[in-house]
Amino acid sequence: MKNPAPLVVAFALLCTIYVRANEVPFIDLKGHIGEVCSATFSPDGKKIVTASRDKTVRIWDAESGKTLRTLEGHANAIWSVAFSPDGKRIVTASADQTARIWDVESGKVLHTLDGKPHSSFRAVFSPDGKTVVTGIGGSVQIWDAATGEILRTLEGHSVAAGTIAFSPDGKKIVAESFDCTVRIWDAESGKVLRNWAVSTNSGRMAGRTVVFSPDGKKVLTSGGNDNIPRIWTLESGDAVSVPQQTIRELAENPDWKS
Repeated sequence: MKNPAPLVVAFALLCTIYVRANEVPFIDLKGHIGEVCSATFSPDGKKIVTASRDKTVRIWDAESGKTLRTLEGHANAIWSVAFSPDGKRIVTASADQTARIWDVESGKVLHTLDGKPHSSFRAVFSPDGKTVVTGIGGSVQIWDAATGEILRTLEGHSVAAGTIAFSPDGKKIVAESFDCTVRIWDAESGKVLRNWAVSTNSGRMAGRTVVFSPDGKKVLTSGGNDNIPRIWTLESGDAVSVPQQTIRELAENPDWKS
């Protein structure tokens, strides 16, 4: 019987990232001097990128834990970081009122996406890597990832979007805001397709996490202060609620069964 594939997990605790595989002890990724706000694997699983309140981004070798590169340039805390689908670029969102697209190999800033006078809480690449979406102020912006030019602005939220995601086919964008609503837009036209209230309690616990199902037909939201994650069906607009303790982060199972 073959041994199961190694299970690799990364999580953040204050200034240190811990990586664990089921065949080896934890690997401590030490280097940040401020709280780690975001961490993710590269698409091929060989690298980890982290963003911190210390204003830096670090790229790590996922197997050895060695720091491969430290990216500096932001003037304030970095709230989120994400790889492009091909793993060659990363995008960061910062309290310095900018998002930045970086080249992973050289560590150079390719484009600075200016969000002044508002902080950018989240930035992600589209599934094809051609665009970047940011949440700045009460709107969501779509940028050309190759040129850094803004393509369109999606309106609707009254305050910042804490989390944003593309549908798997890249045709829809969903954002959960600190105003306790979720909006789904058509990525091409900018038309609002759905608008849901996920909580009656406003506050910064809302807008933590939102993800599409792999088939793009459902959306999972973290809920926020009302402690209720929900699964929404796009076609009907109906939701299934599962009471829990307050949810900060969510992730989908690839088969969407759990």
